[in-house]
Amino acid sequence: MIARGRVYDKGSKVEGVVDHTNAYGIWVNVGAEVIGRLNIARKYTDQLSAGQYLPDVVVERAPGTAVYTR
Repeated sequence: MIARGRVYDKGSKVEGVVDHTNAYGIWVNVGAEVIGRLNIARKYTDQLSAGQYLPDVVVERAPGTAVYTR
């Protein structure tokens, strides 16, 4: 379960759920104050959809973008 309002440090490994996608990227809920943008190559964006669980999300900037690793 993802807790709301968490604060993560750069490099933290967290879990997340894809909230939505749009022209600006993929937005992931990791339980932080705001939904983070996933830093992923555009060619992989079709492989992710709203509601998808991401077990290995690494915080790249706090606050800011996150990186999904497999």
